[in-house]
Amino acid sequence: MRMFKTAAAVIAVLSLAAPVQAGGLNPFSSSQETVAYAVEQSCLTWLRYGGNLKDYSRRNGRTVTQRDVSGDSDDKAEKLYGGGHVTVKSDGRGGCYIRGTLGNGADMRDAVLETLSHMGLEPVPFADYGPATRDRDWSYVQESYCVRDGDAVRMILISSSANRSRTPLQVSIWTDREGEAAKKGLCVA
Repeated sequence: MRMFKTAAAVIAVLSLAAPVQAGGLNPFSSSQETVAYAVEQSCLTWLRYGGNLKDYSRRNGRTVTQRDVSGDSDDKAEKLYGGGHVTVKSDGRGGCYIRGTLGNGADMRDAVLETLSHMGLEPVPFADYGPATRDRDWSYVQESYCVRDGDAVRMILISSSANRSRTPLQVSIWTDREGEAAKKGLCVA
């Protein structure tokens, strides 16, 4: 019995000490934890090292088929375990797309920015698009940032919504190969 209590105590301590990003996801992970994993372990790791995006999500998700935004075709995406119904996929142009269809869009947006800061990537506001034209109540906001990631500059477009008629969170992350941030004097070494 004593050995069981000791093992249970060690497991409890280890589970508190290990961040979700390093330890992986489970069905009980919050939507914020799932989004943080998608940003750090799926998208940014894939953009840094290349290969197949699916390989970075395989242990913590499964492949699903989803309609693209236009509704014209089906796409393969990796649905991550945990809350928020979070999927990641390549955007087809060399970037990574994250979509969270359940949960609080503002909380998931904060998880994106906190994850970047936690990684030592300080998000610099690039453009704030404000409320969408048809949603002047600020229930849907788009904003973009750049971050210096080693020698690369990454652009991040975040769309978050508090309105149930829109997807709570959509994030696109890509490498700024055109130097758009540098042209504005942002995210330079």
